[in-house]
Amino acid sequence: MEDINLYDLAFAFTRHPEVTDANVATGMCPDDTVLVEFTNGQVAVFNVQDGYPAVVLDTLYADADGIREHDPLESIHHDFEGEGDYGDGVDDLIAQCAEALGR
Repeated sequence: MEDINLYDLAFAFTRHPEVTDANVATGMCPDDTVLVEFTNGQVAVFNVQDGYPAVVLDTLYADADGIREHDPLESIHHDFEGEGDYGDGVDDLIAQCAEALGR
């Protein structure tokens, strides 16, 4: 995959039962941020790495208040280079989020 389409990425997250909502959060940073809410209340903010259009960076928060307070739990990433779709990468990102919480 050369360039990540954030709308397709957000849609790929919504296909997982652990996710309650995922959308491009244009109010945070215009068209470069995907906000994902998990069933356990945790929230993740995904951005495309500048200069590396196939790399997604994630900042994981315990809840939405953590975003407002700039209190992240963990930072993770996934490189989609060479992948044909978002399936394995989203699986990896969700697994990393769960691992950050010790599950």
